[in-house]
Amino acid sequence: MKKIKEKGFMLTETLIVTVFVGTILLFMFTKLQKINANYSKVYTYNTLTGVYNAGNVKNYLTNNYLEKLILNYRNTADPYIDITNCNLEYYASSSYCTELYQDLNIDKVLFLESDMYKNKWTSTSTSGLSQGMIDFIDYVNEDNEGDLYRLVVSYKDGTYASVRIKGGNI
Repeated sequence: MKKIKEKGFMLTETLIVTVFVGTILLFMFTKLQKINANYSKVYTYNTLTGVYNAGNVKNYLTNNYLEKLILNYRNTADPYIDITNCNLEYYASSSYCTELYQDLNIDKVLFLESDMYKNKWTSTSTSGLSQGMIDFIDYVNEDNEGDLYRLVVSYKDGTYASVRIKGGNI
């Protein structure tokens, strides 16, 4: 009779250990999913090369037509200005701009306010943007300091970069 009680105890012990191990594995699996998602963001968002190249575009704009770009942004109802098309309104030479974008492997360049959700950002205003670009803008939307703007660049390899631009006294 003693053996029967021991077998029942062994079955209960096995079930308890199985539930315990299963719970631990489930917890680890959910944490690893979050780590993997964050890793892919780190790998595609604000890479060193991407930020450096976005800084080159920022420097070109700052040296030439940044004030005009800020004034146009303030006078528009749109949440961003797409400056990918190398409009002569913002660039001294459209051929230089086109060559710069090609050399840096740039797909799209947006100029927008650092705190996009303050006024203009709605789901209908993002219709011309890819989901990856929208996700990146949501990711970097943390600056709420005064008169700051942001240059957001998407690259043809699927990476994204952003640089802040101080607005100045315009």
